Amino acid sequence: MNISKYIFPFFALFVIFSDELFNSFLLISGIFIESGMKSKEAMLIAGVAYMMMTWDILKNRFSFRNYLQFLTLFIILALYVLTGFLYPHTFIYNNYIAYLLSYGSLSIPAAYVGIRLARGGYEKAMLQLLPLFLIVVSLIVGYVVLFSAFFGFLLNGTGDGFDYQNSSYYLSYCFSYSFFYVFFYHKDNKDKKGLLSTIKYLIVIFLIFFCAVGCILGGGRGAFVYLVLITIYLVYRVIKRSKGKNKIKYFFILGIVGVLMVIIATYFDIFHSVGAERVSKGLTTDVLRMQSWTDALNAFAESPLIGWGIGSIWWTVGFYSHNILTDFLAEMGLVGTTIMLFVIARMVISLLHRSKNSNFDMFLLLLLLGSLVQAAFSGYWISSFKLFLIFGYVFGGYKNKREKNNNSKDTNVIRVGEDI
Repeated sequence: MNISKYIFPFFALFVIFSDELFNSFLLISGIFIESGMKSKEAMLIAGVAYMMMTWDILKNRFSFRNYLQFLTLFIILALYVLTGFLYPHTFIYNNYIAYLLSYGSLSIPAAYVGIRLARGGYEKAMLQLLPLFLIVVSLIVGYVVLFSAFFGFLLNGTGDGFDYQNSSYYLSYCFSYSFFYVFFYHKDNKDKKGLLSTIKYLIVIFLIFFCAVGCILGGGRGAFVYLVLITIYLVYRVIKRSKGKNKIKYFFILGIVGVLMVIIATYFDIFHSVGAERVSKGLTTDVLRMQSWTDALNAFAESPLIGWGIGSIWWTVGFYSHNILTDFLAEMGLVGTTIMLFVIARMVISLLHRSKNSNFDMFLLLLLLGSLVQAAFSGYWISSFKLFLIFGYVFGGYKNKREKNNNSKDTNVIRVGEDI
């Protein structure tokens, strides 16, 4: 086996799952995420990516379009830094800088990973490695959720004070990837089944149930919304791809999966857990979050055209507003928000179209949708470095037409069959 062909795909998946792996490791170790360890991890990943970028520059592997992408992201980060000089250096400044070091430093490296993936040739290796990451991430994150939701409740009666809602998002992502692997990728690669493949297949089937239950236990409301929406979308795609008797077969299989999930949830009393109760209350009881949205909209109303500058949300609201749209409006006004929404819409539409013919693009579509849902409920858009990875992939293009033609003939590109 040629191990070298798996090096970059492994690194790309590590970047994609870095938050899940590292944040869960910190929680298990009893280390606060705000301790500064996150910035060290981010800069380490960035350092590796920049070394790869330097090698590609020396080999003249970037197109003019790629350099424009890097320049765009550099300008965004520069404007973010510049904003910090326009506001007083209070304790808010520490959070502002921490997010720049922890997540902003990954924006350009993540875009580089996307650009390199756009060249083609890595799809097969990445999807082969996907189960390994799913198993490791799901079990680690699942441990965090189970400890927080069950043992945390036993310790203090409410589960308050345990930071496990991010874990709920992580498990919702793993649920969608596991579903994709079972009903799309694995079904389209029937000729390469063996004992190891069967074992991985069965484990990932288990992860579908495990991650769905863990997502609810985690109590992330945005994660639950994503879980429901992505389930509907994936079931729709499965039914649409199947034909005749297969359509009936998959209706039956998906029905059994749904019934088993309800039985498992009922048996373990999942619907009465701390996380489930938090989800059931919705956002109407979250006074602080709704106040953040109101503050962000008030800031937008005072400067509706160009906003207050990228990064200004830390001062106008006191923290980010937990919604990508209100963050955009407060920071960039109508002009910047329109541009950003156009870029996001272009990424979604492009991957929706590509995913009809490529399993790999289907995987990246799930990555994009999950990142957007989380950004709509929690987190700051600068911290959504996975969005920058998709930006690099969708807008990366190819160095020249000859390279594009060569990649289109690459046998490593996995196409989605019409029937599963």
